[in-house]
Amino acid sequence: MLRFENPFMLTAVIPLALLATYTHFRLHSRIFPRLLRLANPMTKVVGLQSRKNKRVATLMLKLAVISLVCLAAASPYIEVEKVVAQETEAEFREALQVAGPAVVIVLDVSGSMADTIPGGVKIDAAKSAVKRFLDNLPDNVSVGLIAFDDKIRAVVPISSKKARLVEVLEKLEPGGGTMYTYPLRVALSMLKPYRAFNASSTVVFISDGLPADSGLYDGLLSEMRKLNVSVHTVYIGPGGDAGAAEMKRVASLTGGLSFNVEDADSLINVFEGLARTIARVAVNYKAKVVVTEKVKEKISLGWLFLTLAAAALTSLLYARYRVLGLTV
Repeated sequence: MLRFENPFMLTAVIPLALLATYTHFRLHSRIFPRLLRLANPMTKVVGLQSRKNKRVATLMLKLAVISLVCLAAASPYIEVEKVVAQETEAEFREALQVAGPAVVIVLDVSGSMADTIPGGVKIDAAKSAVKRFLDNLPDNVSVGLIAFDDKIRAVVPISSKKARLVEVLEKLEPGGGTMYTYPLRVALSMLKPYRAFNASSTVVFISDGLPADSGLYDGLLSEMRKLNVSVHTVYIGPGGDAGAAEMKRVASLTGGLSFNVEDADSLINVFEGLARTIARVAVNYKAKVVVTEKVKEKISLGWLFLTLAAAALTSLLYARYRVLGLTV
């Protein structure tokens, strides 16, 4: 529907049209012949041919120019409804409450974790490091736990309540072999729902040996990389052995960090550093929530009426030129 921002300009159409009609017929018969004879004295001899039909046509063009200019001056526009996508702060906060950052701790509890390192037994040092890690995480970060050897030993679902995780952690005892496929698969399945909400998702992987299934879980690592699930690895043992190299490879394939420790204090320091890293991610966490809504947009039509007025004026000037033609 056509609307106007300055509708009062339309009231000028009628008086201007009446004025134009009066001058067209009354003044033309008095002034135009005199001007024409001054411009071309021969008109006294040959006279003027009747242009009655053309006079009506030029009047219509004058009225059209007046009407179109008044319409343009009234700032005409139409409103169209369109769907736009935008991000809003309110939607961002809602998404953050639905799915905050999530971390899954994957802990190797194979038989070799009963060995000692400077500062204590590996499994005990790992438990202490994990508890220090939990203490340094922000409250909005949810944490889960997977304990494994050559099979899954324990799983604590991702939750903001960390007491249950600590309870299970304390009861873990070392034993069995080492295989990475099972814990990586479970970790991925736990974090997929969080990635669906674009929540920051991280795996912290602790081990001290080379797995028997090395290379068989590369497909899982590739999927984690596509989903932006980083695996930070912490290897307990000498930095130059095959186990350390494999843990570094796991981290690099998923965009994670890789650490190597040989004593209990270094292990705790690494976990404190990881907690700070994940805390920064949690604070800077942004959800890309796109919402759509219908909005009305004004489209100005003043230019269209001005264009039509210019075309009518051009036609009028051409018609006036033809009217000035003489017939012998």
